Parts: sequence; structure tokens; C-alpha cells
Amino acid sequence: GALDRALERNDACGVATPPDTHYELARQCLEAGKPVLVEKPMALKAQHARELVYLAQQKRFILMTDDTFLYHPWTELGHYLRGGHQAKTLEAHWTGPRRPDLGTPDEGILWTLGPHPVSLMLKYMGRYPLGVRGTVAPRKATVVYEFVGGDEASVFLEWDTPGRERYLWWTSHNGNSGEVDFDAPPVAPEPLANMCKSFLEKIAKPDPWIDYHGLKVVETLEMTEKVLLHKGRPSL
Repeated sequence: GALDRALERNDACGVATPPDTHYELARQCLEAGKPVLVEKPMALKAQHARELVYLAQQKRFILMTDDTFLYHPWTELGHYLRGGHQAKTLEAHWTGPRRPDLGTPDEGILWTLGPHPVSLMLKYMGRYPLGVRGTVAPRKATVVYEFVGGDEASVFLEWDTPGRERYLWWTSHNGNSGEVDFDAPPVAPEPLANMCKSFLEKIAKPDPWIDYHGLKVVETLEMTEKVLLHKGRPSL
């Protein structure tokens, strides 16, 4: 088929398809011996994400998630991170808009808008959450993640907004605070260009690079869905 022909012609693969196809397509690419860049989220089930990570380990190939906002060229938060500090509180807003007549994607708002802010939360809080509380509706979600020592991170997702908003505020244990507006014009190069350059650089290196952070994002989203939608217990 078309995928087989593409795998024969190309040295690396990019998976930019609906989320429910990410796992199967990325798996086929890895089995064909190709480095893979897959759009977020890596998969819609933690077990599938673990299988991709295991396969990449086994085959010694690159598996990378398109986590564009980790490559945003901000300066203030970057300086804060170089100090080795973790965030004490974090608040991330990630909104649409998406017209009501378009309906809602089958995977839901957590998996559609949630991967990027959850990824940023895990990176800057520096650990997994212990618990989660909040509400999830078809077009809006408010999620509060609880961490050791009373630290918290809040993630607000919504499709019913007049425009797109993607920003976060943070405070640190040493008293610093700040904010990042991801829709403000960044300095060059663009985050997407930074991310693609990183993927190419990883291909050029002799050792494989595997996106364990992308796996953590899927695990956290699955835990969130389990607790808030299916009334389960947190488990990571």
C-alpha cells in the first residue's frame, strides 16, 4: 500500500494523522527500521505508548514526539530552569476555538488540547503528580494536579473561546515567578523549526534517542481520564 511504498523511499518517517492512528503507524515505521517523529500524543493508551518505546529500544531506532512547545525560545523560564529549580505552582491555559457544529473529536478534549500543557507541566514541575481533581466536559476541562509538598499545577482547556490562547504562569520554590505567552511572536527560529532540527540532529547521531517524556505525557493523560471520567484511582 501507500505506507509500504513510503517506507521504501524514505529514510525517516513523520506521523501527522488523527491521534487514534498514531500507535499503529508509528509501530509500522519502527518495524520497518525507520526513525519516527509522531505528532502528540504518542498514542491514546499508555500500554500502546510503552509498546512503541519498547520497540524503539529493541530496534535501536529514534522515537520522538512532536512536542513543539518544549522548543519555544523563551528566555526568562529558560534561565529559571538552568538554576536547577522546580516549579512550585503552574497554571496553563490552552484554548480552541472549535465551532460547535464541527462536534468534538472522539478522543475528547483531554487528548486534543491536553498533551502540550501536560508536557510542559511534567517538565517544569519535574515529577509525576500524586493525584488529580477537577472536571471534564465535552468542550471544557479544569484539571488540578497535586504534587509532593502541596505543590499544584492547574490546566484549563476549552474550545468555546473567541480566539486561541496558549500561555502559562509559574512560581518557583526560590520565590521567582513568571509567565510565557506561546502565541506572542517568538525570536527566530520558530519552535517548529527547532523541533524538526532536533529530530534531524538525533538521526545523525550514532545512538538512538527515545522519547520517554512523551510516554509520561500519555501515562498522565490516561490517569487523568481514569480518575475524572471513570472515577478510578490515580496510578502511574
